[in-house]
Amino acid sequence: MSRWVQEKKKTLALQRLAAIRAGHSPSEFSEAATLAQIDNVEKVMSSIPPRVIAKRAIDCGSFARALFHWEHFIREQTQKSTSFDREEREDMYHGLQSIYSQLDEPDGLEGLSAQLNILTPEQQALQHRRAGQWSAAQSWYEIELMHQPADRCLQLGLLDCLQESGQHGKALEQLRQ
Repeated sequence: MSRWVQEKKKTLALQRLAAIRAGHSPSEFSEAATLAQIDNVEKVMSSIPPRVIAKRAIDCGSFARALFHWEHFIREQTQKSTSFDREEREDMYHGLQSIYSQLDEPDGLEGLSAQLNILTPEQQALQHRRAGQWSAAQSWYEIELMHQPADRCLQLGLLDCLQESGQHGKALEQLRQ
């Protein structure tokens, strides 16, 4: 719908420009009808909650649009209520974190985690991996493997970190264990 609005506005602007260049005044009736249509569609679009739009944008793989609407949702919630319970706040910022991670935006993730201490150690390791900070992620995997040596997911994560950081010898050594 937003594309339709953009195209209608663009078409209207081009019609106005063409009429002015030709020395004519734009048709009041067609312009008013077009503006009414645009206004009606914008009203419908504004009635859809930003959280819903963000979730649908994520489903479609449009993460930049999802980020725009999710941030709008957070601002809206912050204005409505000055106090959040911890769970609500964490849910909002976990959604933001997941969008940033899909955008492959390490600075956004790092800024988010610096402002909010809501990331679990596992999420921080994921953040380090997405940012290409292989040694930080590797450290987390090594520590976790000390506690859970049989966990295949942790082993694979460590192997990925070793491979990405160019430590092929250490990766082979880890495979032998």
